[in-house]
Formats: sequence, C-alpha cells, structure tokens
Amino acid sequence: MKSEWWYDDATFHYSSDTELRFAQLTVNDDGSAQVVLPGNRREFASEEDASVWLVDEEYRRLDDLIADLKEGGIPVDPCIKAPAATVPEDQMVIKLKTAPQNLSSRLVEDAAWTETGSPLLPGSKTGE
Repeated sequence: MKSEWWYDDATFHYSSDTELRFAQLTVNDDGSAQVVLPGNRREFASEEDASVWLVDEEYRRLDDLIADLKEGGIPVDPCIKAPAATVPEDQMVIKLKTAPQNLSSRLVEDAAWTETGSPLLPGSKTGE
C-alpha cells in the first residue's frame, strides 16, 4: 500500500493566517486508489485516475510545494509537512504561522515574472 499527501493549491496563499488543506491519496495493493479530503472520500480504479482528479481539482503534491519554497529561498513554515499516517478528516486542515516578511515582495516579483515572461528588475516597469 502506498500513501501520498497533496494540498489544495487553489486555496493556498503563503501568507499570515492562512490554511493548508490536505488530501491523502492511498493506493491499495490491487491498484485501486482512494482520496480522502476534509469531509469527503472518493474511490478510483487506479492511482492515475486519482492523480488526474486531484490535478483537475487544483491539488498539488505536498513534496512539490516544499521543494518549490526551498528552491526559491523561501523559509518553510515548520507546520508544512505531511500529517501523521492516520489523521481524522476534520484535522486535514492546518493553520500556518505568519509568513516571512520578505515573502510578499518575492511573490509579487514571481507574479510579474509569470505575466511578462521575464523578471522585473529594480527600477524597471517592463522587465526589459
């Protein structure tokens, strides 16, 4: 049996007083899978079907979030970690601590990079 943790990327904003909502993907020995969300449990014929559904619902793997934060030089809140193996559905949402002070400007820069296709340099409005 395999278990993997995902988080709701659509509702997640790494800032003060935000929540991180988890989903647990479990793959059974027969290849079938289930996804457990707060207040919801879904069954799937395969891990691939479950993963596709999670992506369609705008979930991402928790390991990817942690790697992205570290790669971007953003301190990772110690609360951002996979829950214990067996967590009641009502505890699959955690409240994060205040995000680092420099994070807001970094997120704005990242958004500008995404929109323009190039980084915004200090004193530049076009990124060119």
